[in-house]
Amino acid sequence: MESDFRESQIPGYRWSEHPSNYGGIEQRWLVVESEIRRQSDRRKLEIKVEKAEQEGKKNFGNYRLKNLRVGLMP
Repeated sequence: MESDFRESQIPGYRWSEHPSNYGGIEQRWLVVESEIRRQSDRRKLEIKVEKAEQEGKKNFGNYRLKNLRVGLMP
């Protein structure tokens, strides 16, 4: 969760600790997050979403054209 993260002594980093038990063995996971990496990942995701949106619009347009040609759409 976002609220589980704590600020690190190193600027731009946050961390969170998550205990778990796997096969009867206690484990402790440390998750470290970099603000720079987070921003980079967000930009990449926005590009993927934009490309998928463009592809969807293109495919919808092709679908409409195909169905207009065979008289399925008004």
